[in-house]
Amino acid sequence: MELITDPNLIFLDEPTTGLDSFTATSVMETLGDLARKENRTVISTIHQPNSEIFDFFDRLVLLARGKIIYFNEAKYSVDYFDSIGFKCPELSNPCDFFMTMMSKESIELDYEEEGQIGSAGLDDAKIDAQYEKLIQHFDANYEKSELRMKPLEIHPEVQPLTGADDEVVVVTSWGYQWKLLATRNFLNVVRLPQTSYVKLTTTIVTASFVAFFFFRAGKELPPD
Repeated sequence: MELITDPNLIFLDEPTTGLDSFTATSVMETLGDLARKENRTVISTIHQPNSEIFDFFDRLVLLARGKIIYFNEAKYSVDYFDSIGFKCPELSNPCDFFMTMMSKESIELDYEEEGQIGSAGLDDAKIDAQYEKLIQHFDANYEKSELRMKPLEIHPEVQPLTGADDEVVVVTSWGYQWKLLATRNFLNVVRLPQTSYVKLTTTIVTASFVAFFFFRAGKELPPD
């Protein structure tokens, strides 16, 4: 709905959650076209993207324990982690590898595979210490890496915003927005006529019950 106002900046929170692989890829492809062909800025969190979706990313941000462990072009990420001792297996999805690499559960799994878990179960303190050491390793390598992005550096082509902070500029006209929404609603009705039948039936049944219970009810309240 927000896209009909033609925004220059788009924030999305897991837009592919609940979608099948084909639909998720189509959504990300559309967002990629908005960014590259129409010069929009698209910032999105993502949930378990497949390798094809990963190829749509221009820049990638990886966060762990509140620290940025990678922020640069996505195409350099696999080689970067390989250079610090975390090689992504061939023919593997880089996103799955990164999630496993950054997760605390991967350390617990390593302990289980190595048989270091005694009868008392997992040593949470030891695992927490190992995980904190891992995050510190990522953070230290990123801070001294040539790929590190400077958070206070402004791109020379970026222009500052002008006008009041609470000023909202609508690029598209009201008529265009109405036409777009009306067209979408008409297509939904044509493509899904069963939905219209259900709504019509529900309305008729509800109206019949109301008419039955309040028929000749009168306008006066009964005496106390």
